[in-house]
Amino acid sequence: MDSLQDKCVLVTGVTGYLGTFCALELARRGCRVRGSVRSLRQLDEFRKSIDPLLSNPGRVQLMCADLTRDDSWDELVRGCDGILHVASPFPDHLVEDRSALIEAARGGTLRVLGKAVDQGVTRVVMTSSLVAMLEGRNAETETLDESVWGLAGVATDAYTQSKILAEQAAWQYVNEGPGRGKVALTTLLPGLLLGPLLSRDFSTSVQVILKLVRREFPGLPALGWNVVDVRDVACAHVDALVNSSAEGKRLACPGEFLWLVDLAKIINTLPQFSDRPLAVRSVPGFLVRLLALFDPQLKLASARLNRYEAVSDSAVVGTLGWSRRPVSTTIADTVASIFDLGLNKK
Repeated sequence: MDSLQDKCVLVTGVTGYLGTFCALELARRGCRVRGSVRSLRQLDEFRKSIDPLLSNPGRVQLMCADLTRDDSWDELVRGCDGILHVASPFPDHLVEDRSALIEAARGGTLRVLGKAVDQGVTRVVMTSSLVAMLEGRNAETETLDESVWGLAGVATDAYTQSKILAEQAAWQYVNEGPGRGKVALTTLLPGLLLGPLLSRDFSTSVQVILKLVRREFPGLPALGWNVVDVRDVACAHVDALVNSSAEGKRLACPGEFLWLVDLAKIINTLPQFSDRPLAVRSVPGFLVRLLALFDPQLKLASARLNRYEAVSDSAVVGTLGWSRRPVSTTIADTVASIFDLGLNKK
């Protein structure tokens, strides 16, 4: 696809944080968007948040579909010119049944690719994650690029395992399975997605900023992430859909690597915190590990202590001409939307 004007693109998980911005970017470029939602109960809130931002709300059509079932997917995919497969479970709590979450991600991905082949859709862009590249790797001793795969066997949580296994299944399907020669795949691997919230139904990825704003951290452990703007990642998805040079590639979409203390310091430069800045004090690692013995969620976090994961964006820049906002702008817009929506207090 050289142009998206009047084309029809399916966005799975369209009501999610990234999915919403993908839909907005597609509509801005003149595309007709068909979005999958798990339940009709999501529709009203989604419409309230997205319709005021669209010049023609009728360009975004929503349909119900479940990644774990075949129902409705033929109708969703039929007539589409391309697919952005963004949907994937992203729990905000510990998952007891790992197999169910992993199967929803892996099986859902294969279901979407299978329907693409059935309906003659030849172009799919899939959202993966930097964890599918970094898990179990060491950025300080290894050269990490898109050829590197995370190690699902050492993953400490179900989400990380699901992202690795779902992306591996996708590439196997298009390179060796029924999709070979029938569908061109691109996977994008973003870091921690931040940016403006459009509704009170916010993404799990924004929790770190929300907890800082609400002063829920008694101290700041040595945790860090590649922070990238959700709007820039949405643009990368849409650009990858229309750029033939992206076909068959994994493209990391990292941002700037920031420690938790760096995030707090940036927030303290914002006007919302000029009178009462956040306390910037570190928590020693041994204390985090001690408390993790009694807190399962903290146990997951403790596995990331002192983990430095800076990643180059040279591949996505070279392939798509990708650019990203300054991280200070991303954080400022995230915080502003949190206050606008009244989420700054519990």
